[in-house]
Amino acid sequence: MKFVLFLSILVSVALADKWALFVSGNFGWYNYCITSTICRGYTILHDAGVPEDHMVYMGFNDILHDPDNPYPGQIFTDPDPEGPGIDYAPGCLPHIDYLNKMVSAELFMATLSGNKEEVTKLTGIENPRVIESGPEDTVFVYYMDHGAIGFCEVGKSDLHEEVLISTINKMYENKQYKQLVFYFEACHSGSMFRKLQKGKNVYAMTGSDTEHSAWMNNCPPNDVVNGKHVGACLGAWFDNFWMQEVTDNGADLTHNEMFKIVHEKTAAETDQNVSQFGDIETIGEMAVKDFIGDYKPVKKAAHAEPKSMVRYEDVPKHLAMWKAIRADSNARSDAMAELEKVVRDEARKEIMVMRAAREYFKDDKLADAAAKSRPASYSQECVRDITTSLMAVCGYTLPLHDSHLSVMENICANGYVQLDYTNIC
Repeated sequence: MKFVLFLSILVSVALADKWALFVSGNFGWYNYCITSTICRGYTILHDAGVPEDHMVYMGFNDILHDPDNPYPGQIFTDPDPEGPGIDYAPGCLPHIDYLNKMVSAELFMATLSGNKEEVTKLTGIENPRVIESGPEDTVFVYYMDHGAIGFCEVGKSDLHEEVLISTINKMYENKQYKQLVFYFEACHSGSMFRKLQKGKNVYAMTGSDTEHSAWMNNCPPNDVVNGKHVGACLGAWFDNFWMQEVTDNGADLTHNEMFKIVHEKTAAETDQNVSQFGDIETIGEMAVKDFIGDYKPVKKAAHAEPKSMVRYEDVPKHLAMWKAIRADSNARSDAMAELEKVVRDEARKEIMVMRAAREYFKDDKLADAAAKSRPASYSQECVRDITTSLMAVCGYTLPLHDSHLSVMENICANGYVQLDYTNIC
């Protein structure tokens, strides 16, 4: 029976149109890799023959002309110390449909679900480009930004898991796709698909699980392109592995085979637990090329395995530190001031979270212990609400530190709680 179902899937794919949505959800130099990886992903699908009018791209372009960018207008995901590197900007940036301040969770969901009226309302663009897939079509969604348990950031707003799952369910009911695939990169990104039901013809591969952060790579000191230090984390661990596999070997492998490769390579170096959800037994056995196009490998510059991995929450301090280390005498004062600001901002976040622990436990030793070990179980909704409240009321910013998550989990170990944030902020 499974073979017959799988055979019918293969036949339907041959008749399907391919649609793709790319979401690069954040800006700023410390988020260089969010732009670079999604840009590379778009370029791969474009080169694989997916029509431009079947791809929608929302994202940011600020890093192109950031004062810290030694290569204005260019974007890299890998170092190339003695060569020119591979610049992905020409392949993606002319194709951004929704730029900078337009990017939001609401726009993401409206675009995915083909709601032109809502997209026009959000952007002011008449006859906007959206995913207009039908019942025989495939849809591929590639997303990257910051995440926490139960939600992720998309530009100026947050996408909660319930909203994502509700959108998927409505698309399924409206027969807006034959198969829908997500490659979804964020810290704690597995939490976005915990409630995804099997049988919806949806497959999701996430950069991490519910509990763990994501890791960036090709960070300083291994960030050199053509003799210059870029000064950024060029790529992301999960993203570089899946895209390099396609670039080197094509897209004939299945999603399950891709998962095995990326999961094992990522787990060999980090605690980032690449995960998969949904219809793993059926769509997971379909070829990646059925969604992203039949990419033909092209011989380019020699590729080295990613190096210099940094947990995402540590990226701002890591980059500011290396900027200060490399600064010449004329720039050292400004570089040190930037580093001091990053350290101060991180300390402020730490204090917020520890105040929350103290507010709940009413005991300094218990508050301190809460940051050092995680409970066996906790209310994930409680953790999500504490995180979003700290962000909204106190100005906490993602990414979420592991010790901060540990505190929140311990606060929520016995179920849902409410805190008085006047004593925390």
